[in-house]
Formats: sequence, structure tokens, C-alpha cells
Amino acid sequence: SGLGRKTKFLTKGWLPYLIRWTGETIEKIPNQKIRLKATGDFDGEGIWTFSQEGETCLAQFEWIIDGNKPLFKYFSLIFKPFF
Repeated sequence: SGLGRKTKFLTKGWLPYLIRWTGETIEKIPNQKIRLKATGDFDGEGIWTFSQEGETCLAQFEWIIDGNKPLFKYFSLIFKPFF
């Protein structure tokens, strides 16, 4: 089923900054939803939802996290007025 499965990630974006985090599958409804818990340099969860529209599969990802690294907190204060 994959529940409880943990995967470690090392993510790099356009900033010269590495993000280390672990994703754990905490809910899985086949063909409908996958929910994961994120821990590490940020904490929170991500939810994939799937729906059928004719012959097309629509996938949506919602990412709700809090950054734990100082740079996340600093930039969130600066960019908050823009979002």
C-alpha cells in the first residue's frame, strides 16, 4: 500500500541553497488522493488529488509547509506583501 513509506530528498532551487527533507506517505486512496507529511528543513504536508474529466486525468497538488531554516523565515517576511 505504501503507507508509512519514507523517502529522503535533497532539493535545490534557483537560489544556491540546499533543502533536506523527508516525505512520508500518510494517506493513500487509489485513483483519488495521496497525502504526505514533510519533515526536515520544512514541516507540513502535501496533498495530491486526482479526478477524471472525460479521458483526461486532472492532478492537483496543495503544499502547506513551514520553513525551518533561517533563510526561509527571512525571505518570507520580505516577500509576504507580494503574496
